[in-house]
Amino acid sequence: MNNKINTSKAGKRGQNPVKKATHEDLFGIHPVTEALRANRRSFHTLYLSDPENTRFSEIISLAALCGLSPTGCTPAQLTAMVPGGVHQGVVLKASPFVFRDMASFSDTIHPPLVVVADGVEDPGNLGAIARTALCLGASGLVIPKDRSAGPTPAAIKASAGALEHLPLLQVVNISRFLEESKEKGFWVAGLDADGTPLHQARLDGPMVLVVGGEDRGVRPLVRRHCDIMVAIPQSGPVSSLNASVAAALAIYEIRRNHF
Repeated sequence: MNNKINTSKAGKRGQNPVKKATHEDLFGIHPVTEALRANRRSFHTLYLSDPENTRFSEIISLAALCGLSPTGCTPAQLTAMVPGGVHQGVVLKASPFVFRDMASFSDTIHPPLVVVADGVEDPGNLGAIARTALCLGASGLVIPKDRSAGPTPAAIKASAGALEHLPLLQVVNISRFLEESKEKGFWVAGLDADGTPLHQARLDGPMVLVVGGEDRGVRPLVRRHCDIMVAIPQSGPVSSLNASVAAALAIYEIRRNHF
């Protein structure tokens, strides 16, 4: 992730130019349904193991609205398209995921909550955080450009398609984003085991919640830009929560303070 890539037409001597992916294979009933419903991408081909099966009726209807007709395909062919993925009989070839730019993201986000995933590297965790964020009313999700899971088909599957709807911003500098958010009136809270117990913290204003990576938590530099660190009180022999579970509890508590 730290290696710089020459993206010029010629590339470095002795190397071929870097080619961007022209499509992604989205898989699973919910991710494909939500991608079609959000209609934020271009769609190339919809493959179904059984186009006559009623469980695909909504997908077929949504695809028709996007000018797409299903193509029959065997389960084995679908498995070859998404090795290791649970395709549930459906694969959608779509244009790559499009991040929001800073201007459009700033126009979209609003109180009470924006979530920052600071170095969450597991696509399953990123997807689960996005799903919770969307369901509980967060207005956007921010991830760093390096050392972070991205909105891959696996993450979109884990989010049950939530990443197709939730505004997602990728930034080079998380600390700078936090400072800009504070200038707009947001209060920044980071999750940390040594922080103020979540239920004792004041979380009723416009909030940016920072969730740290699975192994290292919130990075020290990012931590310095947080107004408060909050912790989820725990008991028992297991002393830490999965990043997505911790995020879900914190997101819910922030929303509860706004009800």
